[in-house]
Amino acid sequence: MNRQWLADRIFVRNFFAFCERVGQAGAVHDTPDAGEAMPLFRLRLEKTYYRSGFFNVPREFDRFVRSTDGPIELILGASGLKIEGKINRRANLNGTARIMGGSKLRDWFQANYKPGDQIDVDLGSFDSIGIGTAPSEGPGVEGRAAIQPTPKPHAVSQPPENEVTADDLTRWRSALVRLLKAIDPVQEQQEGVGALINRLSRSGRIPREIAALMRAVAEMRNASEYQGKQPSRSEGAAIKNAWAAVFEWARSTGIAIDAKR
Repeated sequence: MNRQWLADRIFVRNFFAFCERVGQAGAVHDTPDAGEAMPLFRLRLEKTYYRSGFFNVPREFDRFVRSTDGPIELILGASGLKIEGKINRRANLNGTARIMGGSKLRDWFQANYKPGDQIDVDLGSFDSIGIGTAPSEGPGVEGRAAIQPTPKPHAVSQPPENEVTADDLTRWRSALVRLLKAIDPVQEQQEGVGALINRLSRSGRIPREIAALMRAVAEMRNASEYQGKQPSRSEGAAIKNAWAAVFEWARSTGIAIDAKR
């Protein structure tokens, strides 16, 4: 086994573990106070959610979801369609809730929304969750019948502006691939991103510390794409800074890449 590959893998693993410890240290795991209004939060319908029929609850709203795994009623849209879902607190490394709706939630997402749409999620009860019971916004809303709002006494909160989404990670990974192609236009057939980073690092064309940051970005994107992981706030900040360092290094070497696509 290549020693540099092993060292880089250990760096990435420890990097994620450190981010998680930082996030957990600042987290407050409590339940709503008696009489406190249960909130709505605005969910961005990521491609993974759209394809698979689940979504992750942001850390700052997690205390409004029951703390135990198990079934929960999902109420869909203004029609009040009810399906059985599940709370899964083992899927995310930080222990926040993943709401699993299976094929029924997936089919409802795909019949009523498009990836990138924003949907209001009502955490009005520990026994049920309302999804899409208020007007939604997004590129897929135009041209469809508007969902009639249901009056709610709850306040609607926006997700934090600095949250790193699955789309951000996909965009950064695509830019990373373009960067690697610019460094080495003639690549070996069927060579994956990780293998390419290893080879270019071993040959001295990418500094080891930059290679480790590249791998961190690629690993987080893979976790988001294939496991549905939503980075915590600390993980998101770390990955955003890792990508910024990679981008700055590329510019310093005279390589121009468009990080916005």
